[in-house]
Amino acid sequence: MKRDISYVRIGWFIFGLVAGVFVAYHSTINIEALRIVATAFAILSGMLIAIMAVIGDPLSLSEGNARLASGLRRESGRKLQRFRALFYVYLVVIALAFYVSLNTNLPYIEYLNRFTLIIATAALIWSFSLPGWIYRVQMDKLDNEVEKRRSNDLAQYDDI
Repeated sequence: MKRDISYVRIGWFIFGLVAGVFVAYHSTINIEALRIVATAFAILSGMLIAIMAVIGDPLSLSEGNARLASGLRRESGRKLQRFRALFYVYLVVIALAFYVSLNTNLPYIEYLNRFTLIIATAALIWSFSLPGWIYRVQMDKLDNEVEKRRSNDLAQYDDI
């Protein structure tokens, strides 16, 4: 099975890293900013877990045969893998922000601050797709329900 390359995803990945480097080298880091970063990413990680729960819900599989359900399961699995990777990036950002805020006297702290800001900015940009994912998942559920009701309505009229 050949997987298509998503140039849009590659573009967002590169854009996130470039933006992170730009922000890191054109700003100063302080402890309060790191607390804000850690808090924001803690909230984002909680939201991401909720999204993963919605996407991984077995009830979200539309009715149909096992082959259709298997295909939908594979698609959901790929989405969940991407979200899991983003969740780990969030955890890395939280851990780095926590570590940097505790160890302000290290000789390499400025580089660690910049690295934390690069990863945080990139992860924030990568998160811009989350509302679109939520929208698509919910619309798919609604479309499946409408289609199910439409087929039920047609079956009712066939009985008449």
